[in-house]
Amino acid sequence: MPDLKSASRLRRCAGAILFAVLASAWPVSSQQPASEEPKASAPASLPVVKTTVVVTATRDEVEIAKSPASTSVIASSDFERRNVLLLDQSLNLTEGVNVFRRDSTDGMGGIGMRGFAGRGSAQIRSLVLVDGQPINEGYEGSVNWAIIPVAEVDRVEVVRGPFSSLYGGSAMGGVVNVLTRPIDSTKADFSGRYGSLDTLNYSAQVSKRFFDRLGLGLAYNRLQVGGFPSQDVLVSGTAATTGTPATGAIRWLTPTGGQTLQVGMRGADWANMHTWRSRAEYSWSAKTALYFQWIHHRNDRGSDGYETYLRNASGAPVDEGTYLVDGWGPQKITVRPSNYLSGQGGLRTRVYNLRFLKSIASSGSVQLSAGLLDTPSDFSVTLANTATASEGNGTVADRRGRGWYGNALFVTRVAARHQISAGSELRRNSSRSNEWLLPNWTIIDQRSRLTAITQGKSLTTGFYGQDQIAVTDRLNVVVSGRYDYWRTWDG
Repeated sequence: MPDLKSASRLRRCAGAILFAVLASAWPVSSQQPASEEPKASAPASLPVVKTTVVVTATRDEVEIAKSPASTSVIASSDFERRNVLLLDQSLNLTEGVNVFRRDSTDGMGGIGMRGFAGRGSAQIRSLVLVDGQPINEGYEGSVNWAIIPVAEVDRVEVVRGPFSSLYGGSAMGGVVNVLTRPIDSTKADFSGRYGSLDTLNYSAQVSKRFFDRLGLGLAYNRLQVGGFPSQDVLVSGTAATTGTPATGAIRWLTPTGGQTLQVGMRGADWANMHTWRSRAEYSWSAKTALYFQWIHHRNDRGSDGYETYLRNASGAPVDEGTYLVDGWGPQKITVRPSNYLSGQGGLRTRVYNLRFLKSIASSGSVQLSAGLLDTPSDFSVTLANTATASEGNGTVADRRGRGWYGNALFVTRVAARHQISAGSELRRNSSRSNEWLLPNWTIIDQRSRLTAITQGKSLTTGFYGQDQIAVTDRLNVVVSGRYDYWRTWDG
């Protein structure tokens, strides 16, 4: 927990200056030879040129060709072509981005960019936003990708490179900004699909605009995966000549040349995810608007029944005891039901986001935003060696966390080619992880004794500014800087 484990009070000030010069080469159109007479013809229609506008690299709208950083945009149409279930699957195909998952049945993961690995403590150095609000959880910086249904995403902007001058130390590797769909019409959508590994995904969205001012939207998404590949159950044996005989063990060689025995398969892992989202928009005028968004996500995961390969002298399957098998020669092995079992887990996440936008004449704008990332429970169960499929001791680690966010940004256009931005940002994270003993690992709510606590809080207050000057049509100069005050306590 890089930002929260320290018990001492720390005060750190960080200043960063970013200077970027962007030079874009524009093609020069060729001219017809002077000797040719122009042929009379009907005027041809000019091709429509679409310009992609991004908002992440400068915290304000800018054409992607003039962005002062390496920027990629993933459109919603790309998700359909790639058959994406969770957003991080689309990022895996983006140059310079590496995505890592905590578990095959879990949407939690990290992003690696510009030398930061995206796992462990390095997860907190790549910032992930939803409509401008950070969703990296405060404990280790990981991201729950399942809270953002793919059907609700308009586009994803990926900005590679250090952006500490605008976004703070969490953006040293880069920034990923997920922009959700606006409510621009009255519509109702439903989609569903079924695939291998017993995968079921369906979603429904309803939105309506009232009097061209008020927009309301509701959405639900369910993703169920019922059969991630099972894991082999491997045990080591010792040379022996006597013991209770059993058959069915399969000889294995490890990658390093070691000898082991496969005695069965664990049950296939499954996951069941539900996400609810509501959104409201109100426009007083073309220059003033208010947005509110609420997301609730629930994820439960576990595994199906296991299979043992071992058979006793009468041919009955066995999963507990000490047996003499024909492995690498006669060998004695000991197996327990816990060798075949996997624990269970779950995750609950809520996101609240409020934004206010106000344009001031034609020369500037004010953006105010506030949000909360609330994780009331992120738990996983570990079994004791003596546990069976229906009972036995275990432990449950349950983590709770909250991340408050606030930002104020003022943008003014000094001249036609000169724009200045200034703002202030606040982030407050808290996290607490409790580990409890379970008399019965299958009943998570019956917790007997608290055995460990890990907790901490952090506060970051930042002030930033940026100056953009378009020297020519091919040359943009961007100068930005930031001052941060950071401290941790209650660790």
